[in-house]
Amino acid sequence: MRSYIVNVKRISSLILCAQLGIMHAQYRLDASLLFGGMRPHSEYTEALRAPVYGIQFDADWEMPNELRVPNPLEERKYLLKYLGATFLVMDMGLPQTGTQIGAGVSMGAGLPISKNLMIRWRMAHGISCLTQIYDSTSIPVNYAIGSHINYLALLSADVRFNVKRFGIIAGVNLTNCSNAGRIKPNIGLTSINMNVGVSYKPFKTSNRKQYYEAKK
Repeated sequence: MRSYIVNVKRISSLILCAQLGIMHAQYRLDASLLFGGMRPHSEYTEALRAPVYGIQFDADWEMPNELRVPNPLEERKYLLKYLGATFLVMDMGLPQTGTQIGAGVSMGAGLPISKNLMIRWRMAHGISCLTQIYDSTSIPVNYAIGSHINYLALLSADVRFNVKRFGIIAGVNLTNCSNAGRIKPNIGLTSINMNVGVSYKPFKTSNRKQYYEAKK
């Protein structure tokens, strides 16, 4: 009976810690427009060079990092780390390359420059679905890739200007999809893009002074 009570207390403590973590976690949602161009990997895909455009959505969670703050009541100036998710839809520029729909998990970091300005970078890995692929009869020009489902890699860097819970984003990103040679051909599709968008934090930043006073 005693061990049962101890286990119940431990479970209750874990639930309480999880609730506190959710309450004080910092979430942010981003939406960006993408516009750039396909970058052929070889002479075989030179015909696929074309302007591309799309839209990308990101959700980031700021990882707890309180132990690195000498004084938790002071404004944070250290490197922030994020985990999140990415979803994008891109027009690949030509009817023969169609549309790319991708989703994945991301990790990134941000360095505050001032109270309102931050430099960020992100890396994401996931799955990409292409509506058009190589076909020797109907789409011979698309010699880049021969599978609908592929691996997606994304690298991005941007600057975010914050005004309270809202932000404006501007930066660059690189996307690449490949099937790792699972199906031929597999030269891959790569695009380099500019992105502009908006950012929104659904919850107000916790009052750090009240939070730490309550823990005493």
